[in-house]
Amino acid sequence: MSTVKFPLTLILLAALLLSGCSVLKGKILPEDTQSAADKIAGYTLPDGYADQFSVDLLGYQLVSLEGPTPSCHIYLVQAPKDTEVDMADLQKQARTLEGSRDTDKISGVQIVETRTATLRGQQVPVAVGEGLNSEQQPYREVTALFEGRGGPALVSISSPVDEWDWSLVDEFLASIE
Repeated sequence: MSTVKFPLTLILLAALLLSGCSVLKGKILPEDTQSAADKIAGYTLPDGYADQFSVDLLGYQLVSLEGPTPSCHIYLVQAPKDTEVDMADLQKQARTLEGSRDTDKISGVQIVETRTATLRGQQVPVAVGEGLNSEQQPYREVTALFEGRGGPALVSISSPVDEWDWSLVDEFLASIE
């Protein structure tokens, strides 16, 4: 397996720029996001969540879902099959996306728990991290690496602790197929 990190950073940077681009607001078609998502994995969209944006470029896919409040996010990211991924790098990239809004920027994230989940039939470790957003609110994230339909993939779910819903997280993770 070869190491390919530059394109992953490039695609996530492009996604970050697109997520903040007001010209694209309201122009994301559900079928565009669904097309990118289908390349990663099937899942059931949680109640209160909607497509925010997606990117499908150079063999990389990224899907962003926004929750009932703008501080609640789910990201699915996939790299090509020949890409070696690093969980810490992908978590950092997901936090960068969350930081596209100053109120969502997470700092000082510490892993407070490790769980196990079955994603696409694979038992995988799930890291639970906690930190503070820019408003000094406690913020939680769950991340897991799994084998997506087209290569290594990451799911990242984050929200302020006071809006955290473990049953939603567990149901979403269980729906990934």
